[in-house]
Amino acid sequence: MEDTFKEYEGSRLWEAVSCVIADLESNDDIELHTPQEYVVGYICRELNALMHVYR
Repeated sequence: MEDTFKEYEGSRLWEAVSCVIADLESNDDIELHTPQEYVVGYICRELNALMHVYR
């Protein structure tokens, strides 16, 4: 996992995104071909950036 995602690990955002992805996987709505930690980190980073833009 990229070091840039470490700042999000353990955050409420990380936990929420991770939970949503896990639900989608368990319902067979999505199938990840990339490690879940990378996907969660990427989404957290992008959501964080968007939240700063739309404030």
